[in-house]
Amino acid sequence: MRKIILIMLTFYAVLSSKDILIDYRIIESGMSKEELTKHKDSYFKNAVQTKSDNEFINERLLKLHYIDKLNIDLIDTFIKEGATFAHNYENNTWVDHFLMSDLVVLCSCVGVEVDSDPKNVFPSAYKYKVDSIITGNYLFPNGVEYVYSLVDFRAPEFREIIEKSNDISKRWEFSINTGDKLLLFLSKSYLVYSANDRKLKSRATASIPESHFVDSLYVYSPLYFRVYTNSSFVVKDNKLFDYKDELFKYSLPEFIKKLKHLEKLNDKENFYKRSYK
Repeated sequence: MRKIILIMLTFYAVLSSKDILIDYRIIESGMSKEELTKHKDSYFKNAVQTKSDNEFINERLLKLHYIDKLNIDLIDTFIKEGATFAHNYENNTWVDHFLMSDLVVLCSCVGVEVDSDPKNVFPSAYKYKVDSIITGNYLFPNGVEYVYSLVDFRAPEFREIIEKSNDISKRWEFSINTGDKLLLFLSKSYLVYSANDRKLKSRATASIPESHFVDSLYVYSPLYFRVYTNSSFVVKDNKLFDYKDELFKYSLPEFIKKLKHLEKLNDKENFYKRSYK
């Protein structure tokens, strides 16, 4: 069985059997440890040398930019588009969340799945049927039918609410119902484990290859994501409504065009192939 050894401080893990590194978002970099270290160092050095007058170039933000695979050469362009790089829930714009996302999809909410095991730290997951991938197609070259978002509902009253009602507005900022069409900003979910007994939970590990296990304690599923809810939308007749149920300034076709333009500029797919000198 292959093991993934976590090296969280340097944002990557070693896939020991191939000596290829998996990054903080659990995506293969295609590089060895030495190659990725050089790539990261050149990214930081180039940013400091060429963008020293930019307030968003500092040690803390550069670490986050690198994790998010930001094309640092175009940081001024993204600021003009509306990025604030605030990295906090209240002040991030949709541009910020797009740059932080790995995937943007059009989908519909199928419902909520609940694991009855009381020891599971992540007993609840929203399930979405994917209609189309807007950005991030390279993550699923053969397409994907469903994606999920895990929710930390440890308190018994949270579990009771979910089990008694399939209305996900109970636990979302959105006021939506099962079956509503959504446009979701998603980032790859981190490694998941049970903090109670340090054992993997069956629902979270179903159909996951052994290669994704870490020291028999952690597991990662390629179908689980974090949802940036305050930059995601409900879709009604090609109109977009935000989490406050307010009409967004772009129609769905206009917004898709905008997102694809930004995706082409940032080009996360080729982040590790891009050189910074």
